[in-house]
This record gives sequence, structure tokens and C-alpha cells, in this order.
Amino acid sequence: MVLGALLVVGGLIVLAGGSGIPGVVNDPAGDPPLGGWVVGTGLLVAVIASWGLWTAWSMRRPNRGARISALIYCGTWLVLGVVWIRIATTPIPGIAVIAVNAAILVGLCSSFVI
Repeated sequence: MVLGALLVVGGLIVLAGGSGIPGVVNDPAGDPPLGGWVVGTGLLVAVIASWGLWTAWSMRRPNRGARISALIYCGTWLVLGVVWIRIATTPIPGIAVIAVNAAILVGLCSSFVI
């Protein structure tokens, strides 16, 4: 949630024309395509984080819907990890995301009963 909020704020700063702090973001013309992508990514991260928080909270009362949501959530992060590896300058964060969510997915699948 914090990462999503920071991305949204950063994107809005870029859309507003930069922060004026030298070395941070100082583009007087602004860069709307970059700012729009950052805001959109921030909103996506915030939505996925909210979904993850809801899923984690609902797992306290084990039911089928919460388990299915957890499986889909981990699968979504596996896909995002692969995308991250493909487009990022360094694959290490993507590998970490895949490793953590794969371990969670294995644990969920081993205890999953339909």
C-alpha cells in the first residue's frame, strides 16, 4: 500500500511539472506519459495490495473463497514477477517476487481442499 501511495504521489509530482528540488524531479515542462504510467502503476499496486490485505484478513476464517483468492493473488504476483524480469534493468526483484510467491503457493496448494 505504501509503495502504491508513493508511486501515485511521485507520478502526480511529475505531472505537475516536477518538484523543483534539484536532482529529484525537475522538469518544468512535465512528462505526462511518464507521470501517467507512474500514477497508473501506483494505483494498480495499491489495488493489488488492498486485495492482498483483504485476502490475508479473510484467511483468519478459513473458507473456500479466501483460499481461492489467495491462490489467484499469488499467481498474479508470479506473472508480475516474470514481467518484471523481462522489462526491468535488473532481474533480482522479479526473482525475489517469484520465489516468495511460489513458496506461498506451494504451501497453499499442499493444504488446499476443494
